[in-house]
Parts: sequence; structure tokens; C-alpha cells
Amino acid sequence: MHVLIETLFRSDVDGNTTNVLIAFNNRNILESVPGFEEVFVPLLTTLSRRRVLSGLDVGFEIAGSVARGERVDEDLIEEAVDIVRKEFVGLGLGMGMGKKPRIPNFQLPPLPPSPLLAELLVFLSQLPPLFDDVGGPESIRDFKPSPESVSKLVSMFYKTKNTLIVKFDEDESIDESDKIERLLKGREVCESEKVVVKGKHLEPVDFGLGLVPDSTNVNVLAIAKVIHEYLEITKISCIA
Repeated sequence: MHVLIETLFRSDVDGNTTNVLIAFNNRNILESVPGFEEVFVPLLTTLSRRRVLSGLDVGFEIAGSVARGERVDEDLIEEAVDIVRKEFVGLGLGMGMGKKPRIPNFQLPPLPPSPLLAELLVFLSQLPPLFDDVGGPESIRDFKPSPESVSKLVSMFYKTKNTLIVKFDEDESIDESDKIERLLKGREVCESEKVVVKGKHLEPVDFGLGLVPDSTNVNVLAIAKVIHEYLEITKISCIA
């Protein structure tokens, strides 16, 4: 995403700004997401047909209002109940033989705002449309633009002068840091440096929970140290 932003949109790049590309990957979706065709496509197709994704949209809107300390819109509550009612009818579970239930006249009291939860919900609310792209009528099966198009765009238009590439030494099957390094070396206006650190690309987000098999305990502090050392050497003050 950062590569595409710098390639297609930014026009205010100067020599005092750098990009940090961590575990760069420009592979197609079948290579990037294990089990995509076998697991995710059938699952998301089923969820899309059963309006589950629409229900998630409404649920995230309601949760967002609560997280921001706002009163929940009554129309949202009615829409949520309507989706649940229709799903129960579709499953043959009754819900009053298809009759629309009377929604109690109540309102959730405003709660103290939770900025962290609100930020998380902003991210989560982007998932249902993405899932619907895969499981819905469009049935998207790959990234856009394609990996080939991204490589061509980078070789022609990448603008940021300074780029730090961080590669994990146990990500050989998916990592393409070497490839992006070659592309940037071909751009006369760009200067790049690649640093290899121990571990896998998922480890910085494991937070010591042991979810990543055979973890070498690489964490965000290790990445921060690499970035700090790079900024010290290059005297760059801004990270994009």
C-alpha cells in the first residue's frame, strides 16, 4: 500500500522523507493467502448470501456509536433486529412465523468514549466490503492492480528518495524484499537500504502470546531499533 501511494498519488515528496517497507510482498492472492480458494472463497460466499456481512456492517456501526460515546440510532437497532429475524426465518427457526417482531422502545445510554475501541472498529468496519468483494456477485479473485502492474509502476514512478527495506530471514517463501530492492536500485532518484532481521513477519504482532510457531521473539522494539539506527545514519527526520 505504501508503495502504491508513493507511486501513484504523492507529489510533495522531498529528500527529508523516507519509507520503511517491512516484509514487502507483491505476490498474487493465491500465493499470499494459504487456503484462499479452498477455505476463504466458499466461506465468504456463504456469508455474503446469508446477509451476515450486512449484519456485520450494522453491528460495527452500533458498536462505533457506543465507542464514541454517542447514542445509538434507533433505525440501526431496527435494521439489526430485522436482519437477525430474517436469518432465523431462513434457518427455519420461526421467530413468530415470519411476523416482524415489535422492537422495544428503548435506547442504549451513552457510555464514556473509548478512543482505542473506536480506532479498532474503523479498521474492522472495512472488512465486510472486502469480504463481499470475494464472496459477492463480483467474485474478485486477485489483487488490483496486479503484481506485474505494481512492479511496472514502481520502476517508472516511485518518488520517495530514501527507502529502508526490512526483511525477515525466515520469510523466504513469501518475502519479496530482494525484488523491491532491485526495482528501487533501478530508479536513479531513489536511494534504498535493506536490513535483514531474525524471525518471521508475523512475530512483531504476536506481542509475546506465542501464536507464531517457533517464534524467535522478534518484536516491535527490534524493528524500531533498526528504523532508529537508519534515521541516525541518514539524518532523515520524517517517516512516511
